[in-house]
Amino acid sequence: MDFILNAETEKKTPFIVKKDPIIGDWNATIVRCEEEPQKEEPQKEEPQKESVVISPIPIPTGEKVFTEKEIKMYETYFGMGIAKHSNPKDEYAYECSTLVDCRICKETKPLTEFQNNTSGKQPFGCDGKRLKRKECKDCTKREKAGQIEAVKLAKSLGKPYKAPEGTLCEMCEATEKIVFDHCHDTKVFRGWLCDPCNRSLGVLGDNVPSLLKYTNYLQKVEKRKLVVNEDNTISILDSIYTPEIINM
Repeated sequence: MDFILNAETEKKTPFIVKKDPIIGDWNATIVRCEEEPQKEEPQKEEPQKESVVISPIPIPTGEKVFTEKEIKMYETYFGMGIAKHSNPKDEYAYECSTLVDCRICKETKPLTEFQNNTSGKQPFGCDGKRLKRKECKDCTKREKAGQIEAVKLAKSLGKPYKAPEGTLCEMCEATEKIVFDHCHDTKVFRGWLCDPCNRSLGVLGDNVPSLLKYTNYLQKVEKRKLVVNEDNTISILDSIYTPEIINM
């Protein structure tokens, strides 16, 4: 197919040459072709870019696999009206979107970065959610490594990891569930405590400055007479005290 160029419009018009049936001359008749409409090429749709929310907090991704035991546990406690979620998948989704502060490093992390607390009689709290430890997994690993170091240090000084038979808790004098206690900063063996006292000490901060805050809080009402002894222990001078009555 050829084209005729219009000098004014600079538009090309297609034409073909037909053989005249009477004259038989190929050049006798020029039949103009209808201008073929230009086919519009389909526009390629650009793929929509997914919006990415950049967060300083790493949010867990990927599919979480749950055991049959976990699934059955949720079904049981949900049927009893104790668990808030009927399955571990819903609980995991909640944990991915819930941020909390670690008790030790103070960093804000998703609940998935905290191990389940299995020390209680049941795995769920009064709000129906899974009980979690207050320290993140990273801090738990460091604490475990520190405990191993403390045990080695104690053994080098002749202190066993397991409490000798008949050992009393140095706080409440209980005789059951006696555990090895150590300073988390220096890794030095401190003594033997029962498991409840050891856990309570950890919840309250596990150091003197933190416990002093609780002591001063109680002193607002009790107003006990305290004295620091030569060995840096603290004693109470008054054996009997009368709590003040506060008008609310």
